[in-house]
Amino acid sequence: MKKRLNKSIRKKQILAVIGKYDKKKGYSPTYAEIADELDLSLQQVFNITKILQQEGKIIKTNDRNRKLVINK
Repeated sequence: MKKRLNKSIRKKQILAVIGKYDKKKGYSPTYAEIADELDLSLQQVFNITKILQQEGKIIKTNDRNRKLVINK
């Protein structure tokens, strides 16, 4: 059974994954890569990244494959 974490922890984890990918690979991860990294469903990743966008913490770009960028 997967351990449930609250959304604030998940948001921090997703931001960390996005930052790590950007630093290491020079681009942001896809939703699927975030889901794999954190053992989440795509729907969970989509919902939490939508909240992060509304909070202004990430920006969704027009790039088709690599959409998420941390708002600095």
